[in-house]
Amino acid sequence: MTSLAMALALISLVLVGPTFAIEVRPSEEMVAQTVEDGKKDAEKNRATTMNRFGVTSGTCSGFGFIQTKLFYIRSTSKVNARKMRPTSKKEIDSLLSAPAMEITYVLCTSSANQTDHHMVLQQGEQVIQPVKVVIPHSEVTASKSYVYTLMGVFTYGSFHPKAETTIIVIPEMGEKVEHRVKLSEYR
Repeated sequence: MTSLAMALALISLVLVGPTFAIEVRPSEEMVAQTVEDGKKDAEKNRATTMNRFGVTSGTCSGFGFIQTKLFYIRSTSKVNARKMRPTSKKEIDSLLSAPAMEITYVLCTSSANQTDHHMVLQQGEQVIQPVKVVIPHSEVTASKSYVYTLMGVFTYGSFHPKAETTIIVIPEMGEKVEHRVKLSEYR
């Protein structure tokens, strides 16, 4: 790298600050910091809200989590700290070898027994289909709405990790829900 290129890179880092993105291969430093963040979450007894998107008030508001390798490392570290045990290298290596990112979304409908919900990512004109979609949880609320948890699994090579992305949730019945996110803001 030339000295001019190095100077420009340093200036952009100082002026703009570091940029994040969904890390397919996080550095050891990022992993270590994420493990520490999980421990702090456990100490403060707070939920891991890292990578949350959507409306977050009310049961039927529609929200989700972008669950990346670092998300799972932080969550695992938090659980382990609460159980007073360290997060092992084996656990971290297992999480780092994950081939896919998961997006979990909570939505409400007025209809029961919906099993054909779907989720896609859109980056520009490209629509990215998930490897699979599962509905791991559903329940009925006091207001007689049906709450579904929907999980889409997307392989890391199928999307650009820094691109502006629209997460599109398509319920079996009812209107689709779109959330624009900047993946560069998630880790």
